Amino acid sequence: MKRIPIKAIALLMSCCLLLSLPACAKKKEKSSESQTHEAPKSGKTVQESDPFYQTETIKIKLPEIDPEKEYQCRAVGVPQLLDDAVVFEYICQYAVPPDLQAKVDRFYANPDSFSPEEGEALMNEYAEYDSQCKLVYNLDGSYRCKLDLKVGLNDLPILFSGNDGKLMALRSKMGEPPEYSRSYFTYEVDASGNLINEKPIALSNDEIPHECFQLSNGNIVCHGGTRISVFDQDGKKIANDVTNDLIHSLICQGDKIYCYALKDTPEEESSFAPEIIEFDAAAGKFKGETTVLSREVPFFCSGRNGVYYVVNNTVEKLDPQNNSNSTLLRWDETDINPTGVSLCNVLSDDEMYALSVVETWDMHFSTTIDPDITLYHMTRAEKNPHAGKKIIELASFQGVPSILMEQIVDYNKDPQKNSRIVVKDYSDEPTIFPQKEVSEEKRLSETIDKVYLDLKAHTGPDILVNFGEYSQFNSGEILTDLNTLIDGEGGINREDYFDNLFRACEKDGKLYQIPILFSANGMVLNEKYADGKTSWTYEEMVNTKDKLPGNMTLLPETPKAKLLEELLRSTGDKFIDYENEKVSFDDPQFKSILESCMRLGSDRTENQIFWAEDPRDGVLEPKEKLQQGMVAAITCKISDPMDFAELRDLGGGSSGVMIGAPGCDGMSMQYVTSIAIPKDSSAKDEAWEFIRFLLQKEQQTQGTIHNYSFPVHKGACQELMERFKTNSANVKTRVEKDPTLEYLLALPEIDDTMIKSATEMIESIHTVRSLDRTVFLIVSEEAAAYFSGQISLDTAVNNIQNRTATVVKERG
Repeated sequence: MKRIPIKAIALLMSCCLLLSLPACAKKKEKSSESQTHEAPKSGKTVQESDPFYQTETIKIKLPEIDPEKEYQCRAVGVPQLLDDAVVFEYICQYAVPPDLQAKVDRFYANPDSFSPEEGEALMNEYAEYDSQCKLVYNLDGSYRCKLDLKVGLNDLPILFSGNDGKLMALRSKMGEPPEYSRSYFTYEVDASGNLINEKPIALSNDEIPHECFQLSNGNIVCHGGTRISVFDQDGKKIANDVTNDLIHSLICQGDKIYCYALKDTPEEESSFAPEIIEFDAAAGKFKGETTVLSREVPFFCSGRNGVYYVVNNTVEKLDPQNNSNSTLLRWDETDINPTGVSLCNVLSDDEMYALSVVETWDMHFSTTIDPDITLYHMTRAEKNPHAGKKIIELASFQGVPSILMEQIVDYNKDPQKNSRIVVKDYSDEPTIFPQKEVSEEKRLSETIDKVYLDLKAHTGPDILVNFGEYSQFNSGEILTDLNTLIDGEGGINREDYFDNLFRACEKDGKLYQIPILFSANGMVLNEKYADGKTSWTYEEMVNTKDKLPGNMTLLPETPKAKLLEELLRSTGDKFIDYENEKVSFDDPQFKSILESCMRLGSDRTENQIFWAEDPRDGVLEPKEKLQQGMVAAITCKISDPMDFAELRDLGGGSSGVMIGAPGCDGMSMQYVTSIAIPKDSSAKDEAWEFIRFLLQKEQQTQGTIHNYSFPVHKGACQELMERFKTNSANVKTRVEKDPTLEYLLALPEIDDTMIKSATEMIESIHTVRSLDRTVFLIVSEEAAAYFSGQISLDTAVNNIQNRTATVVKERG
């Protein structure tokens, strides 16, 4: 099982239970003139009339740690961005003195031995060591107040904005024993955090509200779980209904109420479908119709003129009545790194706030770094200050890495630069309302092909980010050979890097995609069955299955389709010759891949396998099954030294052999971040400038803090290794101070020997993983017919050969 201590579970649950964000828009103020927010085009120049928002950056600081107490950990929950305040749930834990803990234990065991006054005083003292409160800040970043979890009050208050701009709260009180029934009240929150002007509200004892809003007519609406209730200004319930779906948040326009809900899908699908349901407050019922959305939206945000939500490159305005959305702002109209931005507070089309929370969590050693919390105040400039600069288009897919986005912002703010970089995310959809029924895999394939065809048509971007894993892009017809820049004037010193990784990414001696951050991928085999091999063939992999004892399988149960994709990622590009527009899926090695999947793969889906796990044992991760001798081998992704150590040290006197996928010489590299420069780019100098920046030791080191990955810079990788070595050496001391971290003692030790082995593993990598998504769609479709017995192996191979040959030739 994943190692999560009880304290951490409690901490995370407390944060996750925090209410969703306000999404009720109030009728207010004028809207400025309509603006166009079309994406700027590569090679064009910025115009004075192009929208641009000047930005005030406001840092929000957490309270100082009490120096008189022994600090353990702290965290913030999901934030709220209200009309005039920023709110966080805040948890700070200190080591409890043994004598106080013993007294609290006695109180829990026999509360009647304490007077009510003694019990309340004791629990208030105890709360000082496990502080749970809500912190409130003003929109200028100054601290306003905190609201504590106090004895006699059942939970933290739900905060919301009143129509008059006052900060409001909903809170429950616990009744007397033995019923302990709850009563709910609304309050105003004064500047010191005191709850004043108490008013009862008719929430029943079995209702547990998550969100609370005041509508423009003064009524108050609450939701919790699957229930929604509406109350008049005196707290009397006037509407109430229950839905079968899980309500995530409310979306209100004036006095119209909509619920953003997650519809529970059948168990075998193990997912939720997002939708919008209208609640008829007059009738007190949900309307029957629902509007299905194409993707989940983390937060809907209130604004004075509507309801908004944040996506990768834009802030969108939602119109739930007409099932539509429109762009309010593009992030390239600001100098803001949108990484971590999830909330906005729109005062008008010309003024708004946005909140960014970037957290860093160490999944192995359970250490946290205080989150970087930034509030941005944006106001529209009369004229675009960057007018006259050339526009450089950087294309991404599913977002840009934060470290690169930060450099884009720095570059754009530099007055000495004569160009401005804008991001085009090919995965962005124009609307959250589905236009047509297309599978996720099909949409992915079509999007990647669109980028490829744009490059072929000489209408593509100037810089390409994170397309390295798609094999069709490894072509000199569309991309620049980066070796000429590495070794040219203004290049880099290859000796500072794992040059074998650059070489692994080459195609016919040309480097079209350069890795910035990476992981090592492949397979790990219990050394008892490796026979001294560090690589194997498909036949050897299948034959190993017959050598195992009856209580061991070769691999964890894996769907045949997933195993096929895993194997093709390591060797799939061997069957496609893009330069000559030919395929060779009739190769005997490809037949071996299909036969291996047929013998070793499962006919069950991933979710069927998951739900079939024995609940008495819990759901074990593949590496835990390997360590416990349940399987002989696993597919794996190694992103840091601890991943490596856990797979090398299986326990029981055995070690793991990084054997890689069949057909590969050991482990393969997988891109975490890659950059390419299109052949027709008008900004090759700027693109190479970015690449050199991201390859610097300082940036490489920073990149590994915010990404689970290895850097290609040797010095930065050594610092990563040393950081893990130091954390490993400090485990015993940390456990002595906090026994709840005892599970850390089971971690393998990261010492100089382990670091040397991990470095040698990296230096031995000579292949890179890639996949042609469109070609794979055909392969998986025909393979599925073979796996199910509908067609023979030869028929499947012939169909794949003919269909993929057509696609590759037509693509050109």
